[in-house]
Amino acid sequence: MVQAEADRVLGVLRRAGWLARAEPGLAEAMVEAGRLVRLPPGAWSHGEGDPETGILVVIEGAIQLFTEAPGDRQVLVGHVEKGGTIGQATRFGGGPRIVTAIAVVPSQLLIISDAALTRLSAAWPGLWRVIAGLAYAQMRVAVRALAETVALPQRPRLAARLVGLAAISGDPAPVTLSIGQQALGELVGLTRKTVNGLLQDFAKEGLVRLRYAKLELVDLKGLQAAANA
Repeated sequence: MVQAEADRVLGVLRRAGWLARAEPGLAEAMVEAGRLVRLPPGAWSHGEGDPETGILVVIEGAIQLFTEAPGDRQVLVGHVEKGGTIGQATRFGGGPRIVTAIAVVPSQLLIISDAALTRLSAAWPGLWRVIAGLAYAQMRVAVRALAETVALPQRPRLAARLVGLAAISGDPAPVTLSIGQQALGELVGLTRKTVNGLLQDFAKEGLVRLRYAKLELVDLKGLQAAANA
């Protein structure tokens, strides 16, 4: 990895909330230990049930996460934009991959395998505390999404999910999401028609701008107020 590219990857990684309390130098060591992978739209990073584990950081683009439901149905359960991190480590009693990760748009990923994490931990014993923090953050996001789906009416539910997706990158508004209305509806348990109507309302209020297969979040504070209404 050339230095300019390593610096760019490091910049994305450093904005990840789960690394906020990491030891100085750990982020650089993780970049060095990882490998960069470019995926075209529709390509898999890994599949549910794959035995090889580790963590995955979205450096560019976006990936969507699917899991198998009864009846051999593939259900969309997550959408991860630039700066987002997913993964697991067998050190904590984990098993095979629990989701399938597929690129939505041309994407670049930093993949740090479980074996690489184990090697890193010899020099960085605090690594496992950081990985445990990542696991907790992922669980918190999943529980919050479930609570929003169960408890919130349609408009605040959609607004809350948009705010959550924007928070992944840590970038200020406007934040562009590479997600279509059908996928967004699947994430929040609403039909595409309902999502379209709500987004049209948000657009009229100056909260979002609608683009083909993308969504620009213009006013995050306004969306948060809509989520809390």
